Amino acid sequence: MKSIVNYYFNKAAPLTEEECLKKIRLGTYDRTLQMIRGTLGVLKPCNNVVTISFPIRRENGHIETITGFRSQHSHHRTPTKGGLRFSPDIDVELIDTLAQINSFTSSLIDVPFGGAKGGIKIKPKTTTLNEN
Repeated sequence: MKSIVNYYFNKAAPLTEEECLKKIRLGTYDRTLQMIRGTLGVLKPCNNVVTISFPIRRENGHIETITGFRSQHSHHRTPTKGGLRFSPDIDVELIDTLAQINSFTSSLIDVPFGGAKGGIKIKPKTTTLNEN
């Protein structure tokens, strides 16, 4: 999924450069282009990624370590917003990608938030209320 998001980001970047060059001048053409490309380069990766592991005691007495992630894509608009996904199949790359998508979506509809997303590697249907 991340490769798809990066593909479309890279496809849109030259179009964004052209539009920005029509509206912005920061000295010479080359300097302006360099600043625009630098800004686009800053917008592409996630700013913060937090990984946490914590134990839970299962009803059968076993201790299991659960891993969670939180990714904040861009602080150009704060606060960042995004939901929490519970799935045994998530990884940090997926959470980063979903945070990126949240950030771009918020920008497109002019919502004043940066993108974020969280995830916990657990299967909710196999977790009881006492284990939560």
